[in-house]
Amino acid sequence: MPGKKATSLFLLLTALALSRAQSPRDHLEQAEELLYQESTAGQQEELEFILHKDQPLILLNQASQSELEASGFLTSYQAHELIRYREKYGPLFSIYELLVIPGFHEVLLEDSRVFSTTVKSRPVKKPSRRQMFMAELKASIPESGKNELGSPQSLCIRSHFAPLPHLNCGFLYEKDPGEELLCEKQPQHLSGFIALQGSGILHQLCLGNYRLHQGCGLIHGTGLFHSPQSMYRSAQTMSRLLPSASRSENHVERGAALALTHHKSLILFWSSFLWMDLSLTALEKEPTLDSWWLKEKLGGLYRTNNELECRKLAQRFRSGAQYLYDSRHFSLGISLQHELRTLSKKGRDLLSGDAPRKRSWHSSIHSCWKNQNWRLFGEWAIDPCFQMAFLAGGRFVLNDYLRLHLLMHHYAPEFQEDMGLSYGSGSHIRNEQGLALSLELEPGSFFRISASLEAFRYPLKRHLCRYPSESLRWKLVLQSPGENPINWRCTLSQQTREESPHETTQAVRPLDHKRLKRIDFILQNRNTSFLHWNFRFLLNQLDQSQGKHMGFAALQDLRLKPCSSFSLRMQFVLFQIPDWDMRLYLHEPGLYASFNFPVYYGAGQKMSFLFLMDLGKALKVSGKISRIQYFTGASTAADASHSDSPLKWELAMQLRALF
Repeated sequence: MPGKKATSLFLLLTALALSRAQSPRDHLEQAEELLYQESTAGQQEELEFILHKDQPLILLNQASQSELEASGFLTSYQAHELIRYREKYGPLFSIYELLVIPGFHEVLLEDSRVFSTTVKSRPVKKPSRRQMFMAELKASIPESGKNELGSPQSLCIRSHFAPLPHLNCGFLYEKDPGEELLCEKQPQHLSGFIALQGSGILHQLCLGNYRLHQGCGLIHGTGLFHSPQSMYRSAQTMSRLLPSASRSENHVERGAALALTHHKSLILFWSSFLWMDLSLTALEKEPTLDSWWLKEKLGGLYRTNNELECRKLAQRFRSGAQYLYDSRHFSLGISLQHELRTLSKKGRDLLSGDAPRKRSWHSSIHSCWKNQNWRLFGEWAIDPCFQMAFLAGGRFVLNDYLRLHLLMHHYAPEFQEDMGLSYGSGSHIRNEQGLALSLELEPGSFFRISASLEAFRYPLKRHLCRYPSESLRWKLVLQSPGENPINWRCTLSQQTREESPHETTQAVRPLDHKRLKRIDFILQNRNTSFLHWNFRFLLNQLDQSQGKHMGFAALQDLRLKPCSSFSLRMQFVLFQIPDWDMRLYLHEPGLYASFNFPVYYGAGQKMSFLFLMDLGKALKVSGKISRIQYFTGASTAADASHSDSPLKWELAMQLRALF
């Protein structure tokens, strides 16, 4: 039986590699968590920001304990021991001096590019970026070799170069599976930017694609936050302008942005234009076009005739400004935004109606108070219909080993936002009230504990529930501190929510209380640079009115690096998930700037092999091959092939040149 063979192979790999492992980073866990939100539209760009954001240099001899913790590389215990070492012996002369401090291990030095032991008062300039050109080709092939929606190949071409020390440029072209290379004689998806990092009054200038983050993200945000800790890290910056050449076709601005600074003040101006796709199916259900702007189609796939007809039916113009006063202990900002939506000529001809224009504005006030032991932050926003949303929170350092996070928010039921990404149970900032509490304890160099409790209330009906409802979730995490040769983490979580069953009858639908329990255990060992190993086991239990369901997933991840120019990574997954509400998103090794969090649902196994080869200093070649088989005889995971074949192959090849 395939299942017995897969189980035997899985146990064999465990026995052979029990003393080798690789530690997954915290941002991979963040990315997995945000995928469980109610809506996952436009999250590709947020994954890029979480997984590959640029890290500033950490000045080990100058940073305070709070700054060391906020960097995300050091735990509270490590930061405390580093401060004690500096007070006793003076400044560090080398990053390798960290190895004599309790709580530090040589594994941490793999990220040595972000550390600096300079004793000068001025910040260290980051080294200039290297020029990069990348081409990537992927294909998903079912066992039958046929796909319902045309060619299974996807193509991505990306480039980044810096012609001048303070000037950066980037562009990206992408074709999704099933799409043609050109659509209406234009590239399927093309994004790029020209960004100038200035000095003096001119702080930053960006032309092309960019993203904005202001305040806590109620109007403009660059991340989906699922915990009080992640929200705190975002609230440290009240204004951020990020040039973007991303695969995401949504949640991005395209135009010009200018940031000016003078003393403690920052002024940001921006303007953008974007084409809008409209859902023809949703428009056909309403005889009038009074609210056509609510029928926007997200997803960015153009394969069938219907999808091609939906393209560029409307236009969206945005412009706005932000003022931010930022001092050492206090910051205060205000932002204003105006938006105009109108049908394009193609949209007017296709819909044959006199549709009104949609004008709207948003405004928000955001602030942050900070001290060595506490930080308070918040944002209050209002939309054109005078619907309000606010979020407030704080972080309190009770002592060197104990930290407390608090969050509360209220999003009006009819609050309208498109670019906001902030804390909540889903990715839409509306119809939600919540309170969250998180506690982090690090009693020493043995283990770390974090516990969180989140309660949500939905005043009106929402997705999956036709009545006002509530939800509650808690999580307890026990893990080893820092990065050690052997690491472990055990996560216990439970989510309780209310839903109304989907039925065709018009009778009153009772509330169904669903309770999802999950255990997630990870064991890692990265004692040598030759072989890393990671074992992960997840167990789910879903309690609902129809009964109880149990599911599991087991993962083996090995990385071989026999030499500095070649590495091989293998991942093997067994899963049995009987219900969609129990689905799992597990990180899968991928190519450079490729973010793979496939959804596992049903019963089956998946094997992935990834290699990376350096052909000199300027050329890197990588490839990937995956094989997924469903024991139930049908494919249940969403992919590009759109085939019911129980066996699929996924192939990918990437060429990256650095010069």
